[in-house]
Amino acid sequence: MPPTKSAARNLALTEHANVLIRSTPTTIAGVIALTRYVASLWEWELPDDDTWYRVFLGGLADAIDQIATAQQCYGSSTTTSLSHRR
Repeated sequence: MPPTKSAARNLALTEHANVLIRSTPTTIAGVIALTRYVASLWEWELPDDDTWYRVFLGGLADAIDQIATAQQCYGSSTTTSLSHRR
């Protein structure tokens, strides 16, 4: 039996949330934008896993560290895109 539209939507939402929490901004503006976006989500839009925030916050910490290191080495900010961590 094929999945219902509701099940398909739930799967798509889950996949979106998992990509979102593993996204790594490459600029401080990206960190701010991603943080604000996640903060604006409703509870039902977040991953079902109760520990998703650890992955998300760890990714943000890594991103900030990489941005700070790049700025120290090169004296400028990097691009504004997001990269996906696996």
